[in-house]
Amino acid sequence: MNSDKIVFVRTLPEVERRTDSKSDITASYYYVTFTESANKRVVPKLFRKILTSQETQSFIEAGSSAELPEVDPTIDEPILDFVLSFKAIPMYLDPKTGNEKPWDKTIDCESSHINLTIRTIDESFSARYFNEAEWNRLTLSPNESERQMIRTVSCNLSIGE
Repeated sequence: MNSDKIVFVRTLPEVERRTDSKSDITASYYYVTFTESANKRVVPKLFRKILTSQETQSFIEAGSSAELPEVDPTIDEPILDFVLSFKAIPMYLDPKTGNEKPWDKTIDCESSHINLTIRTIDESFSARYFNEAEWNRLTLSPNESERQMIRTVSCNLSIGE
């Protein structure tokens, strides 16, 4: 819940399958971490790590005891710079009310979608922040002028069968 990390498992279409693999699944692991930019500033970025079919299968088989894969921002794919927060909240439709509510494993209903929210700032504003402490302060307690710099994008991702 309210995570800055999420793993999506999907079935690979035949055209994407590797000839040396018998499996048809893969996973994309999204996470936010701080990295050093070319001008020696520290910036938060959203990354994607692609898990192999074997890693994905092991992850699934581990069930609730699965640990998130180790990451390496030097080889994982950078997706978006200047990410203040990244939340992926599983949701479900309450059968009694029809309203969407946050899902967890204690609920006797499947999740129907993921509410994804990303908060960023523009590169032109990012030059003011040089280290993790400054970025964390901006994330947790921005002043009024800083709040106006922050852009929030939310969407719902349907969970298909």
